Amino acid sequence: MIITVESVLFCAVAVINSWATFRIIRDDLSSRLQKAAQITLVWVAPLLGALLIIHLLRQNAISSARTKAGKPPQIEDLAFTSGPGLTYSESGVVDSEHE
Repeated sequence: MIITVESVLFCAVAVINSWATFRIIRDDLSSRLQKAAQITLVWVAPLLGALLIIHLLRQNAISSARTKAGKPPQIEDLAFTSGPGLTYSESGVVDSEHE
C-alpha cells in the first residue's frame, strides 16, 4: 500500500474536522442553529479552499498557454505575477528589470 501526501493530508483534515465537530456538539453555550452553522463551516471551508486553489491553478495554466502560443499576456493575467522588478512593455512583453 502506497501512502501519498494527498491521503495523509486528507486524513489529517478529516481528524481535525472530526475533533472540531465533536467540540462543537459538546458546547453548551451555542444554540442548535449556531452549532449547525459552525459544523457546516468546519466541513465546507476545506472544500472551498480546494476549489479556490483549483481555480487559481487553472487561470495560471490559461495564461501560460497564451504566452507560449505567442500571444501577449493580458493585463489581467499579470495581476498576480507582476511585482517589483517586472514591467509590462508596450509590445506586450514582460521584461525583467535588473538593477
